[in-house]
Amino acid sequence: MLLLITKNPQTVEVFSKTAGQVFEVAMSLESAFLRVRKKNYSAIVVDEKDISSYLFLSEKVMSLKTFLARKEEKQKHIKNIEIKTPQTVAITSVKGSAGKTELIKRLVNILLMYKVLIVDMNFYEGGGDLCFEFDLPVLPHLGCFLKQKGDLKERFFASVYSLYENVDIIQSPPKLSLIQDLRKEDLERIISFAKENYDVIIFEIPPVSKREDLTETVLKNCDKKVVVITGFKVELERLKHIEADIVVSQTDVSNLVGDRFRAVTFKNFYKILE
Repeated sequence: MLLLITKNPQTVEVFSKTAGQVFEVAMSLESAFLRVRKKNYSAIVVDEKDISSYLFLSEKVMSLKTFLARKEEKQKHIKNIEIKTPQTVAITSVKGSAGKTELIKRLVNILLMYKVLIVDMNFYEGGGDLCFEFDLPVLPHLGCFLKQKGDLKERFFASVYSLYENVDIIQSPPKLSLIQDLRKEDLERIISFAKENYDVIIFEIPPVSKREDLTETVLKNCDKKVVVITGFKVELERLKHIEADIVVSQTDVSNLVGDRFRAVTFKNFYKILE
């Protein structure tokens, strides 16, 4: 998450369209200081030319001009990528903390011109990783699909939270009991409707799920299946039992995964969309 320090509402509006991430706003140095003490931000962006008085907050402090320049530079590397839409991508791993959430954040950052939906399939008591990563409110979540009355459209959007412009998310519920009546047929309807309304749909799937019937439904209805690994030998062994098309790793593992998977490094993560 980013922290923007500004008193200008127009700056907030511009930033919301270009940041590509969830962000918070502090209107003073004092407010920023209190926020930094409570939360670890990926960057702190200051709407002033001279940022020297803000540097004590963190080594991650940068001016708005610098942030926007870096953003533009990143976009140059992927501007020629051709994305077939609608495209549905399932992202999983063979163990926890492999980098699924980080990969999703990177993908969202380069899909600013597309309509994107993220669906969190991490069904745990207490909520999934994405709800904490994006600091989401408890509502709405996938369970709201069951409670909402009306047609498919009304039920679908009752489950959707808007992260920022062009990016929505359906988060996992805080309690498993809230989706105990959700059937695979319901999820198939959700996926079908999403493909009609979004360019790219990204599912995050845990290594082990409390609702294997739902995760299997996602895998059957996805265009691409991506598994994220850190490169340890145990992960390479577990890949033998994983249904996936692409392996994403910090290092090049193409010589280790054989012909079964297409290997992509985190540096070139955007290639999974090609």
